Amino acid sequence: MQSRLAKLLTAVATATILIAVPAQAQQSCTGAPGHVQSPVEIDRSQNCGAATPAITISYGYADGQMQFRDKNLNGVVDNHDDVSFVPDQLSDPHIMYGTTKYELTEVHYHFDAEHKFQGQAAAPAEAHFVHKDASGDTVVLGVLIDGVGVPASDAHDHPLNGVPDTLGASWSIGSVNLAGMLPAGKASFRYSGSLTSSPYTPVHWVVFNDHAEATASTIAQVKAPFGAAGNNRGRQNVAPRIHPGNP
Repeated sequence: MQSRLAKLLTAVATATILIAVPAQAQQSCTGAPGHVQSPVEIDRSQNCGAATPAITISYGYADGQMQFRDKNLNGVVDNHDDVSFVPDQLSDPHIMYGTTKYELTEVHYHFDAEHKFQGQAAAPAEAHFVHKDASGDTVVLGVLIDGVGVPASDAHDHPLNGVPDTLGASWSIGSVNLAGMLPAGKASFRYSGSLTSSPYTPVHWVVFNDHAEATASTIAQVKAPFGAAGNNRGRQNVAPRIHPGNP
């Protein structure tokens, strides 16, 4: 019969195997510590280990308001303005970031995409799902969007179809498929960054590895008022500490 000490040692050894650090977490951490300015180019080969805390996404369909926002309040379309969807809270779209609830406050679009993966061309659009907790702390899910002829889902086309070119316009919309706006694969890369427009406050970024889709003509139509340069902030010349995760 095993002694109590032998049983304890066996249990500890077993637990250690169960929580063994994955190989990716043993790589050297080369990025800049702390929050950096966003957006950035993400190098998948550089990481600081598996991301924590865990994230649970609770999305369904939501009604709300679409807005062509004049963020500078200057009556002129510029790269600080955006097209956004503000959901009502009846459907309670949110994420759990660890044990903390973060409510989805808006989904806004940038043309072209702000984030980029090293070795890949920039996507024509990017959606930012902005979440805040009770203290105002912010988590943003970044979804790169490819323009295609016939997308697998019309989740992004639904809110973007028929956006007027009138700055400051606002209109009601129903049944926006928030869950369908996310890519099929939920693998992601996280880093500590900032908002990509003033006041550039700190943000926890979760950028999905896989892309979503929208009709190329829809993307072009919504981008047109912003001109060829679009409404994106240039990628910042700094490599952040990257954490792969799921999501």
